[in-house]
Amino acid sequence: MEYSFDVEHAKKYGLREAVILKNLMYWIVKNKANDKHNHDGRTWTYNSIKAFETLFPFLTGKQIRTALDNLVASGVVIKGNYNATAYDRTCWFALAENPLAVGPQLIDAIRRNRDKIRNEP
Repeated sequence: MEYSFDVEHAKKYGLREAVILKNLMYWIVKNKANDKHNHDGRTWTYNSIKAFETLFPFLTGKQIRTALDNLVASGVVIKGNYNATAYDRTCWFALAENPLAVGPQLIDAIRRNRDKIRNEP
């Protein structure tokens, strides 16, 4: 499997954060295009730390949790809980609403991903 990230995001937030952010962006844009997982005026994606570990076998659960916490603390991503059951610990993530917190590169990447998804067969 191949992984990618935005260099500017890596410089600003860290390499692990940039790799995870790219994954979150992909799923959020895809969910938005498919009108899925809309809550409180935002489009969300979700995953458990265990699922992230499967997606990113080169990162430990602690590294993933720390990277996600860093993205939330930096204001790029927000975390929510829209699980049907109280015992479900799956984390939900959306992009921050404030474009200044996110940065113009992320907004451009979202637009490129949205256009790419629309053109997929």
